[in-house]
Amino acid sequence: MILLYDLVFHAIQLLNMTDVLIICALRDEYNALLKTLGGETSWKEEVVDGWTVAKAKIASASGTLSLMATWQNFMGREQAIAATTSLLQQEKNRIKCICMTGICAGRRGKVHLGDVIFADRLWSYDAGKSVVIGGVESFQGDQLQFRPNPKILQRMQSFKLEEEKWLKFRPLYSLDYQERWLILQLFEGIQPTDNEIFKTYCPSFSEVIKRLKKRNWITLQGFNLTDEGLKEAATLKEEYLFGLPNDPDFSLHIAPMATGSTVKEDENIFNYLADRDMRKVLGIDMEASGLAALGEILDIPIIISKAVSDYGDTFKDDTYRHFASRAAAECLIKLLINCSDLILDNQEINELIPEVSALSNKGLINELSTLYYDVNSIRSIWVKSGGKPSDISNISNISDLWFELIHKATNGANVTIDDLIKNILIDFPKNQSLIKHIN
Repeated sequence: MILLYDLVFHAIQLLNMTDVLIICALRDEYNALLKTLGGETSWKEEVVDGWTVAKAKIASASGTLSLMATWQNFMGREQAIAATTSLLQQEKNRIKCICMTGICAGRRGKVHLGDVIFADRLWSYDAGKSVVIGGVESFQGDQLQFRPNPKILQRMQSFKLEEEKWLKFRPLYSLDYQERWLILQLFEGIQPTDNEIFKTYCPSFSEVIKRLKKRNWITLQGFNLTDEGLKEAATLKEEYLFGLPNDPDFSLHIAPMATGSTVKEDENIFNYLADRDMRKVLGIDMEASGLAALGEILDIPIIISKAVSDYGDTFKDDTYRHFASRAAAECLIKLLINCSDLILDNQEINELIPEVSALSNKGLINELSTLYYDVNSIRSIWVKSGGKPSDISNISNISDLWFELIHKATNGANVTIDDLIKNILIDFPKNQSLIKHIN
């Protein structure tokens, strides 16, 4: 049984196949991706066709997904297509899925900062023609849509998050919240800096002051509310009699996204799109529709995972940028695990090793998942066998986690497969089902 695993993974290495190509628009989005799968030790950087890429493997009950990721030199559709095409040519059309992860602008009131959007439709909202009628210029957009694979879309719609460790990195208070808190303090005659909870509720004080002056809610000189600021504070006080509510919890959305060639700082941009038959669009970026068009031409599934870092207006909130990049990457990785059976095509492997069957792959994994059914017990037996606690990836599915550890043990980890099996048998010396699978 163990030899079969070794043969399978050796065959994959010989084929040097990349199942999933992940493109990031910016370097910091790429860096956030490298924090997934247990951190940078799970990703190995190398140079492919002149591109710096990171490679990793994801173990799942359906097999192992081979990932390759990189970032563009500049933002935009053209750069995304160029980078993707270059790597596709290098991989000789072996790539089975193209993904993009990173940040986007979100529709205020419909999504919140840090929320993740899986795109179920994609447009280029600036594609079309400009016409001049009676001296007035107007834009007539093309409504060409790109959609993900329907089976992958169904997995998106059934996607569930559990107690994810990365959620703890989400900022407690947005700049919008800090603004409201501060002007309410001033409205009640309290100097915010004198309040003992000031550093908790307004950690980005200097940035908040700049935004309040930009909104004309406080005076340029001194630290007092303007007439507009007083009006806003009075409205807030009336609306929230029992204090400001916290920012909403993290959410995942399955919704359309629109792509344009320029960075938008326009509070009316989503209303503009809604008037052009794009009423359900929740996110805007500068790349995704280009990848979607490329995927459609090449008949390769496309997955877009983007998280909201701002609302596309003049009031950017960079406090969420790093979390948004991380959230989009983490959700993408988990979705890929959930879609591994749709992405993987093991025909080439099975032709090389005819004796490998689904049952032989799953038998031992299923037995181990029954005996060690939570992460703590798995970590204990792994450490007992000579491994490190950090070797245990953030994978919620126990079968998938065991699959990954078997892979590591047969491919040069500190824990050898012999050590692991020996210690498992010490725990369960009379388990005949386990012994049968091992033999």
